[in-house]
Amino acid sequence: MKDEETRRELEAESRKLQGEMNRIQEDAQKLVSEYSEEKKRMEKRVQELAESSREETERNKAEYNRQMSVLQNRLDRTAADSARERESLLNQIQELRNRSGGSGFFAMIGRALDSVFGIH
Repeated sequence: MKDEETRRELEAESRKLQGEMNRIQEDAQKLVSEYSEEKKRMEKRVQELAESSREETERNKAEYNRQMSVLQNRLDRTAADSARERESLLNQIQELRNRSGGSGFFAMIGRALDSVFGIH
């Protein structure tokens, strides 16, 4: 009887252990499945972030190029304007020199003679 009782207790314990092993195995499979799903979600998120970062980089590069183009155009216009202004100033100086007929001693004598003889 004692052997029968021991055998039943061992079978009960064995079933209990088997149930516990089955539960642990199911939990392990569930964890593996959850891990795989989470890994896929994270990989997708990383790809989305990488794409977003790439797009942001492209937008920043395009904006940089646009601003550089605007500044370069302004610089070119400024240089052209400065060249035109310089040319204008040189013309004004030359015109002033021509009008005054020079400012030396002989130029003054020439102007005086012109006025005496009514030239101009």
